[in-house]
Amino acid sequence: AYNLKAWWCESAPAVAEAKPDVAGSRLQESSVGYYLPYTDQQDILFVYKALSAGIKTSMNPRAMKVGGTTIPRGTFLFLAARNDDGFEKKLSDMAEKDHLRLKPLSTSYPDEGRQGPGIGGMIHLRKPNIAIVMGNVGNLSGGPLWYLMEQEFKLPFTPLSTGALSGNLDRFTTIVITGGGGSTSGRFGEWIRAGGCAVSISSPAWAIGSSGFATLDSVTATPDLPGSLFKAELDPKSFLSYGYPAPEKGPISIAVPISGGSFYKAPKAGSAVQLSDDDKVKKLLSGWAWDSTEKDLKGTAWLHDASVGQGRAVLFMEDPTDRAQWNGLYKLLLNAMIIGPSA
Repeated sequence: AYNLKAWWCESAPAVAEAKPDVAGSRLQESSVGYYLPYTDQQDILFVYKALSAGIKTSMNPRAMKVGGTTIPRGTFLFLAARNDDGFEKKLSDMAEKDHLRLKPLSTSYPDEGRQGPGIGGMIHLRKPNIAIVMGNVGNLSGGPLWYLMEQEFKLPFTPLSTGALSGNLDRFTTIVITGGGGSTSGRFGEWIRAGGCAVSISSPAWAIGSSGFATLDSVTATPDLPGSLFKAELDPKSFLSYGYPAPEKGPISIAVPISGGSFYKAPKAGSAVQLSDDDKVKKLLSGWAWDSTEKDLKGTAWLHDASVGQGRAVLFMEDPTDRAQWNGLYKLLLNAMIIGPSA
């Protein structure tokens, strides 16, 4: 109609299905074990499957030099001494299926210092069993997390109502609270103090205060922030930072969403993720901020980790699963759920 040339094709040649090259993914022989550097979300999801399959997995909280190779902090270790004979076959099959390359350990002793695979100080991960408190009927706050667990992470979990927190929780290693429906007392509080890991992904006021798990000073800002992206600092010494590359010195820079008008100051010892308390550091990365926002958010916590008896509470001030759009924050959540009970 407009004097434009057009072409069409009535047939097409057959195209063979491409298969990924997995050459070399089979494990090399090692009497000591294997390690998997934690760099990607896929790595910790693989470890979840390995733990569920009965393969004992450890992590090194500090970098170590072994056999001439520097193994970064937060690396996953599958040691022969901690596993049954023949575990290599199961581990190799799983790694090949996920297209991961595990590296062999040549020795369990460090080249220098005291940090090595065969020496104390390792984090030995527990076999995970995750529950998610979705609240009561009509509460939709857990929807994004439910979607991520089923569609993105593909991790099994047990959905619980708020009332279920008064029941027997012993089989769970982690319980995730959505919508602020937790309690510091009763059976749930006892479960945490006995070694459970509670993860609150938003509205953590229930866990903060003199009778809570963490004592943090509140900050009120007006008017409310409509929701913007800010530069925050992730503590490289925290287990929650594993999987994020750390600089030689200083904190890890990370972008976090912040909204509303109620915040908490990080304690003197610091929080796992907090905004800089340096007036010279610009915090806003994208979005809207008021003239007072930079001052209001100075030194506030975004993610706080508190030891509670033999357990812990991991408190997100903002929901990292909101609209399932903050991919860069997913490892924080996975670390909390999978590593948290053992850290």
